[in-house]
Amino acid sequence: MISLDDVRAAARTLSGVAHRTPVLTSRTLDRRTG
Repeated sequence: MISLDDVRAAARTLSGVAHRTPVLTSRTLDRRTG
């Protein structure tokens, strides 16, 4: 089981490397692409 400490450690590791991006959804696109 992944713990909160594991998640925090991963966040520290990825800090400065990974970029936060917004997640956008589209019902129309979801329907068309399945």
